[in-house]
Amino acid sequence: MTIQPKANNICGECRSSAVTWTFVNVEVPYQDRSGNQKTTTARIPKGFCGDCGASVYPYEALVLRHEAACHGLGALSPKELIEGRKRLGMTQEQFARHSGFGVASIRRWERGARIQTLSSDRHLRTLLQGEGRFTALAVGEPPMFDFRPRSDQSRLAMGMRDQRGVNLGGESPKLPSFQDAQQHKERS
Repeated sequence: MTIQPKANNICGECRSSAVTWTFVNVEVPYQDRSGNQKTTTARIPKGFCGDCGASVYPYEALVLRHEAACHGLGALSPKELIEGRKRLGMTQEQFARHSGFGVASIRRWERGARIQTLSSDRHLRTLLQGEGRFTALAVGEPPMFDFRPRSDQSRLAMGMRDQRGVNLGGESPKLPSFQDAQQHKERS
C-alpha cells in the first residue's frame, strides 16, 4: 500500500499541513475464538505533524488493523471476501442466495463490522475456492441450500408434508425413536 498525500492532510491538532508519512508496526489486540486475549502485528501508515508533534492515522490504518485481526483468527478478511465474490461474478444478493447466508451478514462481513464465525468462514472458503464450479445465479433462482425441518412436528407447524410426502393435516405420525431401533434389532 502506498500512501498518497492529499491536499487535505491537515493536522487535527494545529491545522498545519506539515504532515509527513511513514509506515509503523503496531500491536493489534483481539480475542480468539475461545475468548482469550491475543495480539498480532499490523503495518499501518502513520502521519507525523512536524509543527506540533501530533500523530495522524488515516482510515486505511483501521482497515489494516482489522485485516490483521482477521488473519490472527484465521478468518477471511473483508478484502478477501469482496475479491472472492467478485471473482465469482456475483453481487452481494446473489452470493447471499448462493451461500445460504443473509444479505445483511454478507454486507457486515465485507464492511468489516463483524468477523464471521469459524463455521461460516469454512463455508465461505469452500464456496470461494471452488470458483470454477459456480456461475452467477439468475435473479429469482432458488438458494443453493433449502431449509427442511427434521421433525414432523416442525413440519406440521409450517404446514408442510412429512418425510413420506403425506400431508400433516391431522395428528402427526409417531416418529421412530432410539428405543424402536433397539426393539427392531432384538427381533432380527
